[in-house]
Amino acid sequence: MQLALIGTGSMGSMMSLLFASHDTNVSMYDSSSTNVEEAYKNAKDAGFEKLITPYKDYSSLCSSVPSSPIKVYMLSTPHGTVGDSILDSLDPCVKAIS
Repeated sequence: MQLALIGTGSMGSMMSLLFASHDTNVSMYDSSSTNVEEAYKNAKDAGFEKLITPYKDYSSLCSSVPSSPIKVYMLSTPHGTVGDSILDSLDPCVKAIS
């Protein structure tokens, strides 16, 4: 399985490790490059660097999730305007598969 995880703060980075521990490939993105770097460092320290891949933008993140009937995007982000902004940014990715 492959999923895209958006939000790699304290909760999102731990979720990426949990999914990887169950042999799930995780593509991750956060608007904070510091969060992404720290999350990937944690992945390497845990031995999951082959299952967790960081991305620098939504376009490459969306492209990393294989085309199939179901694409999984998980958000670990605040609700409200932050969440709305992320969903707006993902809109082209979602429309491309519908």
